[in-house]
Amino acid sequence: APNVQPRVVRVVGTSPLPAPKRISFGSLQTGRHDCDYIEVVGVVQRMWLSSDPSVRTLFADVAVEDGVVRAFFWEYSPADLKNLIDARVRLVGNVGTIFGSTGQVRGVSLFVGRTSDIDVLESAPDPFVRPVRPINSIYDYSTSGELNRRTRVRGKVTAYIPGRPVEVNDFPSKATFRFERHVIYVDDGTGAARVETEQALRLAPGTVVDVAGFPAVTPAKPVIANAVLRVVGGGEEPQPVAIEGSLVLTPEHDALLVRMQGQFLSTLRSPTQRIFVLQVGETVFDAALELDEPTAAGPLERIRPGSVVAVTGVYSYQWGPAPSFRLFLRSPEDLTVLSAAPWWTMRHTA
Repeated sequence: APNVQPRVVRVVGTSPLPAPKRISFGSLQTGRHDCDYIEVVGVVQRMWLSSDPSVRTLFADVAVEDGVVRAFFWEYSPADLKNLIDARVRLVGNVGTIFGSTGQVRGVSLFVGRTSDIDVLESAPDPFVRPVRPINSIYDYSTSGELNRRTRVRGKVTAYIPGRPVEVNDFPSKATFRFERHVIYVDDGTGAARVETEQALRLAPGTVVDVAGFPAVTPAKPVIANAVLRVVGGGEEPQPVAIEGSLVLTPEHDALLVRMQGQFLSTLRSPTQRIFVLQVGETVFDAALELDEPTAAGPLERIRPGSVVAVTGVYSYQWGPAPSFRLFLRSPEDLTVLSAAPWWTMRHTA
């Protein structure tokens, strides 16, 4: 909608607010309802503040039936950041279509104003009170599934991938968001899942954790996003699944701890990571190892191209446009040489 910059604002009286409209998420995405006074019902899945202390705004992602609405609040209490997560709420406010700098629609926001105006339809339960469910039952067929609510799983950690700080400049609000999302892979014996969390928990393979988060559908396996975790025990890490060359590329392996044999092609280096390029059959893929210090890769730096190696890691399916996958290694011991390539090559004859 066009913006108006008033020179003078004069109060002439009061009147009741209009009845809020109920508009589908798909229609909100067109942008034609910008500034309309509406209501939405959904589940609060995430709340955060700007990393710029001069921006006094609380942001919330609220999952409605067909998408996610970003709500803005200028009056709030610090407790709101946790107490409203997973609550089913009714919000009333003005639509603020999220446009990018190019003028294209990127999402839907709602200017609500005060958290005290939130109509809580169902309070947020303790995240670890919900019953534990098998990982392989997430997003299976169910006539009684709860829409957009937290789910709880328990399993053993197979890999931990530390996040890197990322700052995002939000064009419509002029706010700066600083994120650091960590990834944890968990296996409960029925299946495995990728867990995304802002909790900075460095977890060793074999650690047993409770996970409560919001499932999301992907072209591979469902992920559990915006999760909270707690450690409940320890034990031996799960055994990897052996994969043969003809079955190497499939979304069915996503999130599993796997082991395979292949040919070592090359190494890509950065200060915090080593990317090993490997080949199994006709499929070329990456195996990534996060480094606490540049020298941590040790003998892996000396593997010669053409060597036959065994590699163990967590499988991450990449859906494309050309499908591929990546393995996440947990330590240098996850890559071992079975047969070293000969040193005597054409390059060494001169």
